[in-house]
Amino acid sequence: MSRILIVDDDVNLVLILSLSLEVYEHEVHKAYSGEGALDFLRVNDVDIVFLDHMMPGMNGLETLQHLKLMNKYPPPVVLYTAFANTQVRQQAEAIGVAAVVEKPAKVEFFLELINKLARAAIFEG
Repeated sequence: MSRILIVDDDVNLVLILSLSLEVYEHEVHKAYSGEGALDFLRVNDVDIVFLDHMMPGMNGLETLQHLKLMNKYPPPVVLYTAFANTQVRQQAEAIGVAAVVEKPAKVEFFLELINKLARAAIFEG
């Protein structure tokens, strides 16, 4: 079981994804903005962050940059977006995302990522 933070301004998408992951016994937390995610992560630890790129206010890449500044060892971040062009992918990889996922993605794909990142954490730790 992983502790996951889902960050997206689309309330319905957050609800669907969180319920789908909870079925597999993952502990899911929710934030609806980059600022909300950073506030949550200042006082809570998670294993993985699923972060939308296109949000009002602070976008996903800006959120990730702030997360890296406030946490020397941040959790793996999966950036997901409907606009995963080459430039966004390059910026995300330069900042250090674990993966970039294009919307819409099936829950099974997210589950595979969770397992992959969990295995990687075991080998690194």
